Amino acid sequence: MKKFRLSLLSIVLCIVMVITNMSVVFAADSNGTSGEDSITTSNGIVNAISDDITTSSNGLNIDKNDLKMDLKDVDYNAIQKDAEASGVTFNKDLTAASLYTTITANINELNKEVRSDDLTVLKNGTLIDSSDDNFYIQGGSTYRQKFWWGIRQYKSTYYAGLWAGKLNQSAIHFGAAAGLTALFGFVPQAAACIGGAWYMGSIANKVNTINGSTRRGIRADIHWWLTYTIVRQ
Repeated sequence: MKKFRLSLLSIVLCIVMVITNMSVVFAADSNGTSGEDSITTSNGIVNAISDDITTSSNGLNIDKNDLKMDLKDVDYNAIQKDAEASGVTFNKDLTAASLYTTITANINELNKEVRSDDLTVLKNGTLIDSSDDNFYIQGGSTYRQKFWWGIRQYKSTYYAGLWAGKLNQSAIHFGAAAGLTALFGFVPQAAACIGGAWYMGSIANKVNTINGSTRRGIRADIHWWLTYTIVRQ
């Protein structure tokens, strides 16, 4: 069973973490909006900009003008507060410019993987790993999918326990970069926020709680800006 690296409907958000200096000019203020019609959740961001990204046999294509326009509707203060409530520390405030940079930088990275044949584009627009290293064991599946908004980790009951232990240990003993590696399996492109020992411990506790209530393992959705949800498989 092939390991899904990226889904067509998931190639748009890629990473709210990268706070990089940009030359992109936004007509509206770079901090987004905060009115009744503003976007205040991670799911709202996904829904708002998903049409700005399309796929072809050559990889991912971005409508940059539409992406810039749609990113103006995000309430970045609300998104940042949501992440900070989970223990995330930001180096700089989130803005439309930083989110735009993060999305385009990570999509460019994915396109490089397509060109180098590390990722394969299917007819339905899904991008999959060119290697076959996905597997299933008793107690649920264990593999990782990569989306534009972040990653989805599937862990069997056995591997969920191991993962929780690694999350607890990594940030405590080896620092934030090691914590991100334990969380994602790699360090995301130019992460602008970090999750320390308290954040990693919170995820580990959630994993153990959900894992203890099922024989099917867990599924963890983790956004590039470090908000997350963990449910049973």
